[in-house]
Amino acid sequence: MFNFRRIISLSLVVFSVNLSALTTEASNESGQQQDSNKQKTGWFYGVFAKLESSPYKGVSKPSQVLPALGYKSELFSLTGPEANYTLFDDMIFNTKAVIQYRSVGFEEQDSDFFTGMRKRQNSVFGGLNFSVKPDKWTYQLRYLRDLQNRSKGNDIKLSASYFCNFGPIFLTPSIALNYLDRHYTNYYYGVRPLESKVGRETYNASSVLNKSIGFTLATPIFFKGFSRLSFTQNWLDDSISKSPLIDSNRYWSINVSFTRFFSSH
Repeated sequence: MFNFRRIISLSLVVFSVNLSALTTEASNESGQQQDSNKQKTGWFYGVFAKLESSPYKGVSKPSQVLPALGYKSELFSLTGPEANYTLFDDMIFNTKAVIQYRSVGFEEQDSDFFTGMRKRQNSVFGGLNFSVKPDKWTYQLRYLRDLQNRSKGNDIKLSASYFCNFGPIFLTPSIALNYLDRHYTNYYYGVRPLESKVGRETYNASSVLNKSIGFTLATPIFFKGFSRLSFTQNWLDDSISKSPLIDSNRYWSINVSFTRFFSSH
């Protein structure tokens, strides 16, 4: 059945390319250590494909192929569901203000198992992202807060990634720990007393520490743009995986994208 809300949400979620990272990788191809102010800026366009699994019972996420449009300047970037503004950058240390639309909710019609459940709404999150980039390593600490108070939750993520290249082919493996407080997890994974039934008992989720690994393969060799393939495997902590709404303690996602600036500056 056609669902306009879902189409809009998927359109936003599928477009999650980090243009700052991609342009940095492109500059490394020629062995040049470019200043961040010399990276490409302006409007860019692209096409994105996303395939992912879902840990929710009875929920099957269809593959999506969508066009998208974004913008990047020296300090500000808008990439689909996320906008960020650089507050401080000295090539090694970087601090950004971040605002992000997050499509994590569900509706009753998303699965037969959700019949009788109240809608869990998507929300806008905002906060700060701190990064340290010594040589080819990047360490990030991100704090986001639910600005619309759907869940009143907090999200803290600590990640590390390593950049390496084989000529114009760039590979970036990564690992991350993701802390979600009990307000966030109980809103999206808990079952309220009025929603309980046989096989879906009342459940209160607590704070969790989820884990993930991933890798990104990228290259600038096709059609004067940037092609990117990324894979992420996520593992859910016990307080989520034991929820009656969940039938797996892991889920994965694959993203394929191509982006190109309208013009170079």
